[in-house]
Amino acid sequence: MIARPGVPAHERVAATSFAALAAPIGVVAVLSPPAAVATVVAIAFLVTAFADLAAGLAMFTTVTFFVLIPGLGASFVSVVKLAGAALLLSLGRKIGQRTLLQDHPLVGSVAIALGTWAFASALWAPDVVRARARAFTLALSLVLVFVVYSAVRKPHHARWLVRGYVAGAVLSALVGFVTPAPAEGDAARLSGGIGDPNELALVLVPGLALAFFSLPGARTTLERWLLLGSAGVIAISLLETGSRGGLVALGATFAAGLVVGGRLRARVLVALLAFAALGAAYFALAAPPQVAGRITHFTGGGGSGRTDLWAIARQVAHDHPVVGVGIGNFEDVERSYASRTTNLPAVDLILDQTHVVHNTYLELLAELGVVGFAFFVALVAASLRLGWRAVRTCARSGQTDLELIGRGLLVGLCGMLAASVFLSAEYEKQLWLLLGFAAALASVADAALRGRRA
Repeated sequence: MIARPGVPAHERVAATSFAALAAPIGVVAVLSPPAAVATVVAIAFLVTAFADLAAGLAMFTTVTFFVLIPGLGASFVSVVKLAGAALLLSLGRKIGQRTLLQDHPLVGSVAIALGTWAFASALWAPDVVRARARAFTLALSLVLVFVVYSAVRKPHHARWLVRGYVAGAVLSALVGFVTPAPAEGDAARLSGGIGDPNELALVLVPGLALAFFSLPGARTTLERWLLLGSAGVIAISLLETGSRGGLVALGATFAAGLVVGGRLRARVLVALLAFAALGAAYFALAAPPQVAGRITHFTGGGGSGRTDLWAIARQVAHDHPVVGVGIGNFEDVERSYASRTTNLPAVDLILDQTHVVHNTYLELLAELGVVGFAFFVALVAASLRLGWRAVRTCARSGQTDLELIGRGLLVGLCGMLAASVFLSAEYEKQLWLLLGFAAALASVADAALRGRRA
């Protein structure tokens, strides 16, 4: 290739690389359009992650909302795995930078202890293979806490992550409006790119809080309108999920907003009244009958045997209080407990097909015992404490936009943790991303305060 004068060498290399990739991608597009889309996303992510870890993390956050899109799911699962590997490789280039374990040893140590205990539980688990697989999945989720902390080092990094989360929530919800629901799901309820209405509601709640609290700190009119529109889309999508756990999470979110909302408390109250009116109108006039019935008869149906699963989980935890039955092994023992428990209204559902507990806290208690459960609670509590410290530090240093992002993060996490009472969410990437974000925000706020004093 003849070099053109005035064109930098790295630009020539980039142009040559993209030209070389064009033909293979075109062939893949002919054979499988979804795979081609996933390939393009993967390449764009790799380039972004190696250029800037924080930008790559923001893009990764958006991609995690799309792992179960009908027709694209398998391709995007591979993209998410590749994205996680790229983040780790990019993180390796930052050797010498302060780490979570150095700056906040309690959070880092507890996260490592939780992952170690999960692997150790395979020693006494009935199904060792399942325990190891679930422990590995949990360990990968815990790694996100460390990655987020190392990636988010400056105020604009925090804003990027917020935008990435809100964009993922909005786009995932919009996908649910234009693609059919999974065959095994409820076609009347919105499942989005997550593939499950309850899980979609779980991850939408923090998106709503982050969009709402980021509005006053928007830098441009366009950004302000985009955040406002995103909040509206997420609010409508939450109603469309028909998730009772999602509505409980929303109630917890508004309650937390009134407590830690700061100068936005009045706006939180107005938003609460507006959402209540919108919800009442939707379920009374526009919602499909089966969705409206789930909400107007809130306890009807028992949540597909959810209360029975909780009763079994409590019995398992009672019999194995210290170490549990091993991570991922509740499903291995639940039938034996169901068959000897006579007061379960939906015992036939459990005997026909095993289920997870549908309660994060009971599942951890049953599978990892008091020890594993204590590690999880300590990690969540320490992260929330760091998030609150970030809010107070930003208020002292005059970083108003970061202060509001911190308040939105705390409010969203409160809603997500409330929804986790009705869902097994310990493997949800968004939960660990936000916990890591709370720790990172504290360090960003401390650095900003030191800069102002200097």
